[in-house]
Amino acid sequence: MEKQRILIVDDSPMNLEALSAILVPDYTVQVAKSGNHAWAVLEENHLPDLIILDVLMQDMDGYELCRLIKADERFQQIPVIFITVKRDQEDELQGLSLGAIDYISKPFRPSIVRARIENHLALVKTRQDLEAKSHALEEAISARDALENVWRHDLKNSLGIIIHAPEEIREMGEITPSQEKMLTLMEVSGYRILEMVNRSLDIAKMEQGSYTPTMAWLDIQTVLAQVNTEQKHLMEHKRASISSQLLAPHHGGTATYRVWADELLLHTLFSNLVRNALEATPHGYNITLSIEELDGFTQIKLHNHGAVPKEMRTRFFQKYATAGKMQGIGLGTYSAWLSMQTMGGSISLEPHRGDFTCITLNFPTPAFTDASETEPEEVVIPEDATDHMPTENPKQRDPFLAELDLLAFPTQPKLYTTSAG
Repeated sequence: MEKQRILIVDDSPMNLEALSAILVPDYTVQVAKSGNHAWAVLEENHLPDLIILDVLMQDMDGYELCRLIKADERFQQIPVIFITVKRDQEDELQGLSLGAIDYISKPFRPSIVRARIENHLALVKTRQDLEAKSHALEEAISARDALENVWRHDLKNSLGIIIHAPEEIREMGEITPSQEKMLTLMEVSGYRILEMVNRSLDIAKMEQGSYTPTMAWLDIQTVLAQVNTEQKHLMEHKRASISSQLLAPHHGGTATYRVWADELLLHTLFSNLVRNALEATPHGYNITLSIEELDGFTQIKLHNHGAVPKEMRTRFFQKYATAGKMQGIGLGTYSAWLSMQTMGGSISLEPHRGDFTCITLNFPTPAFTDASETEPEEVVIPEDATDHMPTENPKQRDPFLAELDLLAFPTQPKLYTTSAG
């Protein structure tokens, strides 16, 4: 194994010879007879693992050389030990304040010098090993990310065919009930696998702050239609549907169903929240969403019957927080909170009011300073905009929804109403 390298800097030949004799058996020793000589050695890229530095030298004293070493990024990690006849506490403090790791007074005992150098070089070796392992880990993570990006891309391409095939098959002709059931199962399974692929690394990346969202204006109705397809079986089991209410913007103009968000995060966000709402909602009750454009942000409120348990309210968005769900792992609402934080928005649980739950999401509206930038266009909602989604049966409307309207919209603002089943 290659010996560690030590640079001794002293303008006294006697001191250089004495220190060299102590260290040569165990280390590779370089000597410099002045501060300028030592700096020249470093400039030639002959970097030692440790420097032993005399303080009192004629052309450049040890303090000045140490200051130069610690100010240069190439050399500042090299540990410096002062060895000098200066014994005052102020002198030692000055040396340590410049970045030296030790201060040995002359005359010195060889055994003490060897022991201190051995300890400091052991720390140097440990630091170098950690840096090497850290670098190797970073390279491994980079390689893993590249590989996962490849397989995620390939898998999503294949899933796209599976997800869209059922609709193309339906357009080819009449489908029997059993065939429709199989096609629906194919769609649901495809969306479920797609969600697993999208979420495989997203939570870890958002926690680390390394997830870069691709922000764009997105149609919330499209997202709800996808979520509706994914949750179709659960909605049928609960005899539930989703209805949305588009409130007129405070600033006037035409309301829009668009929000400024990342497509993958937005889909996962509502998939989690709607699934949680359906699981918590009693049979026969529906879920409602209100969408409103406010100054600087778009606000969406998701309401469902069934209150969050008291013990869960203070930790509703915490990681692994769950209650009463046999298969729950407590990542749904945590993922939703991370997603909103990553997109620059916010999510909150409304204060407890009656036997229902209300979650508020605020999506910031980007400020446009250039006329060439694309702002959300005003849209008129066509009557058949949500024909592909089941509508709420008026006969199923219950007192809870009437109470909800009063609590959620006490001022009775103008509504643009549609349904997203």
